Amino acid sequence: MKRLAFVYGIFMLAAALNVPAGTLSEGIWTPNGCGEQPEKPSLDSGSLAAYNESLGNVNDWQRRSDKYFDCVAKEATADNALIAKTANDTQAKYRQAADNIHQQADELKGELENE
Repeated sequence: MKRLAFVYGIFMLAAALNVPAGTLSEGIWTPNGCGEQPEKPSLDSGSLAAYNESLGNVNDWQRRSDKYFDCVAKEATADNALIAKTANDTQAKYRQAADNIHQQADELKGELENE
C-alpha cells in the first residue's frame, strides 16, 4: 500500500509540474521535451591554447548534458508514474466489475433457491 501511495505521489508531483512525457515506439523510449542530447566534444591537442579552449567546450558539454539527463530522468519518472497509475486504475475497475458480477450471481442464486 505504501508503494502505491508513493507511485501515486510521484504521479501527482509530475502532473503538478506539467512534466512532458516521452514516447514509446517499437520498444524504444524517447523523451519529448528535453531537446537533443548534447554531442560529446573532442579534445584538441594542436596547441596549449586549442587544448584550453577544448576543455572549455567539455565543461559546457557537461553542463548541457547534466540539464539534458535531468530532464530525461524527470520524463521517465512521469511516464513510470502514469503507467503505474493506469495499471492500478485498470485493475481496480476489473476488481469492481468482478465484485459486481459475483454479487449479482449470489443474489440471483438466492432468488432462484427461494422459488
